[in-house]
Amino acid sequence: MTGRKLNLKARAARMSETRERIVHAAYDLHRTVGPAQTTISAIAEAAGVQRHTVYRHFPDELSLSAACTEYGLARDPQPDPAFLTQITDPRDRLQTALTQQYGYYRRNASLLANVYRDAPVLQQRLQAAGFDWQSVPPAVRSFFEQPAALCEVLVRGWPIQVSGAARFSATVGLAIDFRTWQTLVHDQGLDEAHAIELMVMLVGCAATILEAPISQ
Repeated sequence: MTGRKLNLKARAARMSETRERIVHAAYDLHRTVGPAQTTISAIAEAAGVQRHTVYRHFPDELSLSAACTEYGLARDPQPDPAFLTQITDPRDRLQTALTQQYGYYRRNASLLANVYRDAPVLQQRLQAAGFDWQSVPPAVRSFFEQPAALCEVLVRGWPIQVSGAARFSATVGLAIDFRTWQTLVHDQGLDEAHAIELMVMLVGCAATILEAPISQ
């Protein structure tokens, strides 16, 4: 009985190690060539397994994408919008958020560029397979919903008139977007600290223009 338990334990450990190799291989391919160009054959080759082994662990693209997302977020979590609610001054909160968010973008630049580039293709695949957004695993939804959650926290506290709320929210959304960081820092070669300063100024200017009148 003891020997059988040891054999089962060893088998479970081998399966876990194989699964980890598959996820790591898929993650590296997403980072280098992008999710849309990552094939099961390429993952199997990189992980040193057969195609059927990949399918045994991950029966569809969605389950594999979820595992890759969880792996990436465990390595480097996205900044937590809830943490920023502790900062009362909205400008200081924005400065802190951009510092954290741009740092995350820098550390994961190649992966994020591929993910956002391929997102429309992946969405079409999911729709063709009969999946909707609610059927997407929580880790994947959380990854893509984080910027909106961050924006919702960052618009608080600015004295914006109601008619300007949508425009102000769009300005904040632009400031925290990965493609803004990519354009300013990666494409234009702006120093990251200067890019953050510029976006804080942009949001501050928008707040001044859209500021609610003081009640008499």
